[in-house]
Amino acid sequence: MRLLGAILGLTMFAATGGAGAELVTDVSDDRVSVTYRYEGEELLLFGSLPEGSEGVLIEVRGPEEAQNVSRKGKVAGLWMNVESQRFEGVPGFYALLSDDSLEKGMDEQRRAALGVGPEALFRQARWQRDGQELAAEEYFQGLLGHMRRAELFQVLPGSVEVREGRLFRAAVDLPARIPVGEYEIVTRALKDGEVTHRDVQRLSVAKVGIERWLYDMAHEQPATYGVMAVLVALFAGWFVGMVTRGEAEH
Repeated sequence: MRLLGAILGLTMFAATGGAGAELVTDVSDDRVSVTYRYEGEELLLFGSLPEGSEGVLIEVRGPEEAQNVSRKGKVAGLWMNVESQRFEGVPGFYALLSDDSLEKGMDEQRRAALGVGPEALFRQARWQRDGQELAAEEYFQGLLGHMRRAELFQVLPGSVEVREGRLFRAAVDLPARIPVGEYEIVTRALKDGEVTHRDVQRLSVAKVGIERWLYDMAHEQPATYGVMAVLVALFAGWFVGMVTRGEAEH
């Protein structure tokens, strides 16, 4: 109902020429509930661009996290981690969506100048700057590659559909292992290669039910959580052993 009402409102808003100088945005849902059966979902992003806009960028940023990236090498004939780089201030989830018209003249340097995309994320991250920026950038690219494989990093050119020069719509897939926390959805309207309007929506991703209870215990009472995990593992092993023994006797 929320999605249908918002879309109808935006359609009427644009049809009547309402506030043509404004950027209006909304999302299909402002809260995602993660249960033990959560398998991901599609989030719809939509709105109305100011008159005369030539492009739109939508950035979905998850809560910032610290990430450690390691490089493996051979030591005494064994493969092990030999070097590592720690990055802080990296979004646990990141998606960048844009329309077709914008992508024709948008390269990575231009994205970075606008504060979006992989290069901008590297510049915004916090790490030990000891003159090894080239090496750190290689580690960061490795991190983004890992996030991309987990569907936590998405760059989707041409994924924003614009109709009648104003109404826009896009969809982003939220993966099953999406980080919990507060998200920002930043929409930028562009003209002549510059941002003319900017609007921010909020999205909350939270665990619910037993997932929430376990998550809170792991973070607030790690010792108790560890003991409980060991007990559960012992019980599971005992139970499997009993079942196997019973089947063998029959």
